[in-house]
Amino acid sequence: MNTKLINSAAGVINAALTQNRTAAGIALALDSAGMLMTPETAAELAGLRARFAASDHSVDEDPIAFALTDKADTDDVRPQVRKLRALLAGQDQQVQAARALHVKYPDSEHCQHDAEQWPCQTLTALGGLGGAS
Repeated sequence: MNTKLINSAAGVINAALTQNRTAAGIALALDSAGMLMTPETAAELAGLRARFAASDHSVDEDPIAFALTDKADTDDVRPQVRKLRALLAGQDQQVQAARALHVKYPDSEHCQHDAEQWPCQTLTALGGLGGAS
């Protein structure tokens, strides 16, 4: 029995009960808190933690972040990790494409793409300047 996990789950359940949630609402709250896993997911997480523990990284580092590094690139890397890497690469390309659209008019303080005040909200949300600033 893991007392820490039980107390954490009890806290989530109590918070859901104070909001008059149904049993399904309580289950949803537990799932949202990451406390519900299939046996396969739990086994995969345990395997990642074991690989991380055997590595030369400090315990403060994130095992999931480690799984995405080149050091974790071995033949047994899970297909989900490869999918995640592909997804992140695709999202990075989409962000770069969006940044390229949002450029400042050379003679105005506005964005050429959406005519908002420079820098536009889209560019600010993407975290930086696009093309010509």
